[in-house]
Amino acid sequence: MCKVYRIILTSCMLLLVSAAQAITLPDPQGKVILVIGGKITNTGKDGKTVRLDRQMLTDIGIVESTTSTPWAKKEENYTGPLLRQVLEYVGARGAIMRVQWRNKHSTVLPISDAYNYSLLLAIDVNGKPVDSREKGPLFLLYPVEKIPGLDTTALQNRSLSQVESIIVE
Repeated sequence: MCKVYRIILTSCMLLLVSAAQAITLPDPQGKVILVIGGKITNTGKDGKTVRLDRQMLTDIGIVESTTSTPWAKKEENYTGPLLRQVLEYVGARGAIMRVQWRNKHSTVLPISDAYNYSLLLAIDVNGKPVDSREKGPLFLLYPVEKIPGLDTTALQNRSLSQVESIIVE
């Protein structure tokens, strides 16, 4: 059972911008851990994608969730931004997202899942960065224990490890 699910307020960078306004977002200062492209309003200097480092994701906002997963033998504490906050930050304007992970594998997910299920883009597990060899640099986590009916194999399989990029379509 999910015991903790709370928003930790940080310096929130969410931008409330109309679809007609495009904003050039800042360049990352650290190692890029997520690239977002496709149907987005706000981009980096290249006008096509947003490149985000750990600090930028932290600045968007942090959520904490203590839960078990099918892959862990015990409950673990995950922290990171809600995926919907990240999508709002980049001005996502699509219906689906192609989430890519290491070795260029990808899964297509409805963007509505980010809003309906409060998907977590975990950057830390148990207070430490998500291990790149296992689940990192980012772990997309469905709150399968928090919402009745989500604890299905199909939705558990949508939780993705080693996330590197998202293409909004």
